[in-house]
Amino acid sequence: MKIGKISGSILDRSVAKVLHRNSDSMLCKLKPGIGYQLVHMGKECLMASAVNTVEGTPDQVGAMLVPRGLNALACSGALPKGIMLTLTLPETVGEPDFRKMMQAIDQDCQREHIEVLGGHTQVSSGVSRVIASVTAVGICPALKKEGDGAAPGGSMAAAGQMRPVAGQDIVMTKWAGLSGTWLIHQQCRQAFIEKYNRDLSDAIEHMKEFFCVSREAAVARDFGVQYMLDLSVTGVFGGLWEAASAGNVGLCVELKHIPIRQETVELCDFVDVNPYLIPSMGAMLMASWHGSALVSRLKRAGIEAAVIGSFTQGNDRVIVNEDEVRYLDMPRASIMEGIRMP
Repeated sequence: MKIGKISGSILDRSVAKVLHRNSDSMLCKLKPGIGYQLVHMGKECLMASAVNTVEGTPDQVGAMLVPRGLNALACSGALPKGIMLTLTLPETVGEPDFRKMMQAIDQDCQREHIEVLGGHTQVSSGVSRVIASVTAVGICPALKKEGDGAAPGGSMAAAGQMRPVAGQDIVMTKWAGLSGTWLIHQQCRQAFIEKYNRDLSDAIEHMKEFFCVSREAAVARDFGVQYMLDLSVTGVFGGLWEAASAGNVGLCVELKHIPIRQETVELCDFVDVNPYLIPSMGAMLMASWHGSALVSRLKRAGIEAAVIGSFTQGNDRVIVNEDEVRYLDMPRASIMEGIRMP
């Protein structure tokens, strides 16, 4: 199989159709576009959990691990309570680098008002870089019966059935390619500075400050949004594909409406990669019947957002760029592996 996130078709054939479910308390189907699980714990209590991985240098893992865990959980509408970690370190990592990584993780936890609940750490000769698994856990507040984001005259979908519906607007927060830009820049910073300037480089270094989506998820939850998807791994185009798959719907998106920073445009041109295909940790897709109102609410909270299109009947997944129309392809396993650095 190809390096990176396993494709939706393989997950369907070899995971969803293999695993058996013996409890009605688990509410979410295993399918692309749903990266969390909700579990009934009582009459009015739902526990949410999400499991994800990050791999890279100690600095990269330190910057990305907490957002990676919490972002998927945030899509469920849950209030995070803590994270569990499993860390596998290569023999080349010394204790000072390990301590610095843990300090970065703890600082992110403090900002999000959560704690590391526990976990497991080991050194292995079988890895060449840090491989970290993070399990985020939280509690879902009582679901709204009606809200600004609910269907006209309707009610919020039952927990575990949250999905996009044809006719809803597609709202995107922050910018395309955030984490992918930061990761690429880690590998070619000096060459990028020599061609452009240090100000652009410094702006990219600060992108990691935007990796967590807790604030926009809280705004969306209060607005009544039913479906959210974080773009930590898929990138914008991959996320659009997964969102449409989750709802068995099509979509139509205006390319020029997708928010993107100039720093990302310049860096992706520098390494010749499509910015809409690289990881976008810190950005979210949301489905709403009232996209413009949701964008206004997000902007009042200081969060960049835009309506980029809508979900449609059928299966066509269309990207429009002025007079050009293209159809989305199934996401590739890992575009980051094929990037050639200058």
